[in-house]
Amino acid sequence: LTTIEGGAFAGCDGFTGSLTIPEGVTSIGSGAFYGCSGFDGTLILPSTLTTIGGGAFGGCDGFTGALTIPEGVSTIGEHAFSNCSGFSGALTIPEGVSTIGEQAFSNCSGFSGTLTLPSTLTTIGHIAFSGCSGFTGSLTIPKGVTTIGNGAFSDCSGFSGTLTLPSTLTTIGNAFDGCSGFTGSLVIPEGVTSISDTFSGCSGFNGTLTLPSTLTTIEFAAFEDCSGFTGSLTIPEGVTAIGSSAFRGCSGFTGTLTIPEGVTTIRFSAFRSCSGFSGALTIPEGVTTIEECAFDGCSGFNGTLTLPSTLTTIEESAFSGCSGISNALFLGNAPKLDVFSSSDSVFAGTAEGFTVSYLTGSTGFSTPTWFGYPCEETPESP
Repeated sequence: LTTIEGGAFAGCDGFTGSLTIPEGVTSIGSGAFYGCSGFDGTLILPSTLTTIGGGAFGGCDGFTGALTIPEGVSTIGEHAFSNCSGFSGALTIPEGVSTIGEQAFSNCSGFSGTLTLPSTLTTIGHIAFSGCSGFTGSLTIPKGVTTIGNGAFSDCSGFSGTLTLPSTLTTIGNAFDGCSGFTGSLVIPEGVTSISDTFSGCSGFNGTLTLPSTLTTIEFAAFEDCSGFTGSLTIPEGVTAIGSSAFRGCSGFTGTLTIPEGVTTIRFSAFRSCSGFSGALTIPEGVTTIEECAFDGCSGFNGTLTLPSTLTTIEESAFSGCSGISNALFLGNAPKLDVFSSSDSVFAGTAEGFTVSYLTGSTGFSTPTWFGYPCEETPESP
């Protein structure tokens, strides 16, 4: 026997005990043992094996013990071991494997040790290890990997060490959503251009966050609730968009926030509840819109808030709860306050005695108050 054809034993849920694939078998076809949920012992794979087809053991949730992938395997297909929740111990993907297919190990929640990936790996498919909540320790994505698919490691909450991403990486989906156990600093490598909700809920990081100069887009919830990051945050010069809730709940940042001039819109709740930022906040030239609750609850900023001449719209509660900001300096004409309740909600909860200043020659402001705030003309920008 050299090949077990696709679907050969699919749905044979009455099998019990262990399963040993004999030496000499080189290929296990797609769905060969799919849904054989009655197995309740170990799975032994032969040293001659090179290919594990898509869904080969999918849904075999009764297998127990460690899973050893033979060193000759080069292909692990989509859903190959999905929902095999009974496996335990560490998992090592052998050298020679270049692609781990979509959902290959999804919901294998019983693994209870480290995950080791080979140096030959280039692609980790969508949802490949999603729900493998038992993996522990650090995770190193090997150099050579260029793509980590959407949800590849989502809800792998057991990782308890650092996350190392390779210099070859160019594409990350929402790969690490809910990986709340990672610790230390996080460095996104040069070459990555876009971050979606990739690290949402990764609350265990407790060092600095470094973003690459190649980054252009920070999308919805990219780092939402990553409450442990510390230090300052610098958004790279090439970024043009900061998505809704991108850094919402990142309350651990303790330094300054630097936003580049290429950004045009700061979306809904982008920095909401980032209460640890300190120092003055300058919104750069080029920004036209600051959406609702963008900086709501950023109580650590202090002194003067500087707003650019390009600003046309500030939405409701954009700076509410910024209790350290004592003055808003507008460098251009008065923007539209796009609010649903009272017009003073934009700066509600700022420092006692909060005032508004605008440059001589600007239009749309009024003295001695503007929308209920004490307002004065100033001859030049400080």
